[in-house]
Amino acid sequence: MKRFDLVKRIALGAALAAFAVFLAVYPLVRAGMQSAWIEKRLHGVSFLVEKTGLESGEVDLRAAADGAFDFLGKCLGRDPAELLPPDLVVILAYGGYAGVTLSDEFLERSLRAKNRALSVRLVESLKSRFAPNEPFSSSRGIKGERMILADLYEAERNGDPLSAVLVHALSDFMLSYNAPPATLAAIEPGAGYSPAAMRRFYLFGEFFSLYLAERSVFGGDPAADVADPDIARRLRERVAARYDPAGALLGEDNLRARYTAERAELGALVRNHRLALDLAESRGEGGLVAVFRDAAAGAYSFPEELVARLGLDPALLFAPAPNP
Repeated sequence: MKRFDLVKRIALGAALAAFAVFLAVYPLVRAGMQSAWIEKRLHGVSFLVEKTGLESGEVDLRAAADGAFDFLGKCLGRDPAELLPPDLVVILAYGGYAGVTLSDEFLERSLRAKNRALSVRLVESLKSRFAPNEPFSSSRGIKGERMILADLYEAERNGDPLSAVLVHALSDFMLSYNAPPATLAAIEPGAGYSPAAMRRFYLFGEFFSLYLAERSVFGGDPAADVADPDIARRLRERVAARYDPAGALLGEDNLRARYTAERAELGALVRNHRLALDLAESRGEGGLVAVFRDAAAGAYSFPEELVARLGLDPALLFAPAPNP
């Protein structure tokens, strides 16, 4: 019996010693592991990019960021960074957000350095959802965490240049981040929160960001008083193909659009997108962009004010969604 007790003590001692070695060595091994991510700071914004998305050589992050900020700068008449938080982080994953994990020390350390102790955990919670991105964008902004998520694989699949994805995501973020007090009281948790107001704000924001993202593909001056007829024609052709019921964004193989949180609004988003096209062609892009400029800066009280300034009936923009 004494011999058996001795063997148990030796085994326990060996196990404890092995565990102690593990605790001492694991942090060193983890620190030496190559990260799946790289970080770039462009236009005052930190970009955390999953390396897999860059391996094909088809993604030029600097060119995409330059293009997006240049286009938005023309729309806003100012540096877009002035309307964004200085600690904004754009996470560019590839094929979903499974790679955003606490086990990657570089990623965790980078986020913690930006006072985002819970950000990785927040993103990990999104992995359980089928479609964390917006239905017609390969991205989603998380205002409270000052973070934008974007999926490079989805962008490739949908035929979205990365610059257009960034235009959409940054536009959305500006609109939310700079929303005025009266609107915030209705769309953020609290006594004044209204689901109906939240829905109106979402449709209001997508009216601009969907148009600007698609329009950015063709360059030119988006703030011109008169729409360029050639650009207008090509934009119409692009939108007709992409938003066709069997197209890249609404086709049966795109399950993400069908399972996204905003799936009930697919028809309204498409309808409003076409309204924006009509407005830009009939009254010139300059008027549409001028209203976006005020929206992005929070120079209004409620979205209905700016919709009316566009010459549209707010009831039309916020009407129930038809079938897409």
